[in-house]
Amino acid sequence: MNQRRELWQQVCTEENLEMDNLEELHNMGLFLGSQPVLFRNINLAFFQEKKDYDYKPTIGARLQVSFDHENQQVKIARTPIEISLSFEQYLTYMGLIDAVFSEIYPTGTVIELNEELLSDELKQMFTDSELGLSVLIHGWRLPFEDSTACIDYVASLWPFGMMPGTEPIYVTNLMIKRVISSGMTNEYEEQFVFEVLRKQWIEEGNRSYLYKVR
Repeated sequence: MNQRRELWQQVCTEENLEMDNLEELHNMGLFLGSQPVLFRNINLAFFQEKKDYDYKPTIGARLQVSFDHENQQVKIARTPIEISLSFEQYLTYMGLIDAVFSEIYPTGTVIELNEELLSDELKQMFTDSELGLSVLIHGWRLPFEDSTACIDYVASLWPFGMMPGTEPIYVTNLMIKRVISSGMTNEYEEQFVFEVLRKQWIEEGNRSYLYKVR
């Protein structure tokens, strides 16, 4: 996490965010980046076009997020910080937090998908399976539709893997319900993930397809 905090310090800039209230953005980003479940829930609320999201921790300040879909404005408030963003700024900001802080699971990891977040086409793939919504991760952050929008993972049905006549399954971070079994990792893999899939990937201007500015 310390590496990611340092990376956030480097990339939370006016150039990357096109906003000038950097101290507030930096501090809020550190908070959200250290709270992956909260970060996920806020973005789920946004993409599901909810009006607000309210987080009341047992200890610490309350976080309130409001989404004005008519005027395309977002307000994020946690004492003493209050940030107002357009939808475009929100996607840019959340996309950068996601790029720096979100977990990147090793290839070979088996994950369970959240059925509520799957398209009808994807749901159909699992209709005849008695194995649940389990998929096997094959690849990370691959180009999707254009060179700067990437899909978080490419996967296949577990335990079958890639088979003739089957299409790969494109998975975003929000679709992941839980990790069933983690793939192999070592120091080399961890260094590759940080230096290439985080640092270099961000420097090249790449972001998850989820946060592509519409």
